[in-house]
Amino acid sequence: MNKRMALNVILITVGALAPFLVVLGYLLSFSGAPLGYLLFYGAGPAGCITLLAVLIVNRKELKLFGWLILLIYLAIDICMITPFNRHLILKFQNRTESIVFSYKGNNSEAVHQMSSEDWDSIQSLRKPTMLYFISADVSDAGITRLEGNPYIYGIFFDNCPNITDEVIQPLSKVPCLKRIYFFGIPQLKEPDFSDLAKLKKLFCIELGHCKNLSVKSLESIPPLPRLKYISMFACPPVSQEVIELLNDKNPQCKVSQ
Repeated sequence: MNKRMALNVILITVGALAPFLVVLGYLLSFSGAPLGYLLFYGAGPAGCITLLAVLIVNRKELKLFGWLILLIYLAIDICMITPFNRHLILKFQNRTESIVFSYKGNNSEAVHQMSSEDWDSIQSLRKPTMLYFISADVSDAGITRLEGNPYIYGIFFDNCPNITDEVIQPLSKVPCLKRIYFFGIPQLKEPDFSDLAKLKKLFCIELGHCKNLSVKSLESIPPLPRLKYISMFACPPVSQEVIELLNDKNPQCKVSQ
């Protein structure tokens, strides 16, 4: 392989990989990694420059098929240049939304009073939505209103005093639920997580500052085909045997505490 051909291979490879590198950069940027921002903003322009160089240098030797393939990849790379890629990402993000029910104030004991309008807004959902209940008066009985709702993919409970062990059962009937978060829920003591076996799409269970949660309850977490992450931050410590039990049930899952 001569130098010119080797250079063409390198340039075409960079140009072809650019869209995937932009997506990778977008994902890495959530962790604050500098490489993520570099790929997100730089891969698109780099792909365009390399493919333009290939087209210019090899314009006389390229066949019609070669021109067509390179121009298609060039068009894709152009879409990966900021602000084009940002427009595409925003368009994707607009397919989902978040609804936050939160008390905003200095009184830590105050809660957001859930109104009939709040529940109506949930019932009217028509696209995938993450629900955040932060210092809200939502109860186990209230969560039964979400049963069968196909648009809710995540539920976040933070400092909700009326949420108890019984919330697991109505959660298990939210068919497309992928993420469940419990933070600072003192009445979460011995929930039976085995009911979550119905949630075939469940990806993540996060438990934080649930200081009354029992080890026996954790052992009830069932095998789930898509479960990738179990977190027990600032919860009562568990033994290595419990972690191994959870890993045996879900070998694809990362367990942390």
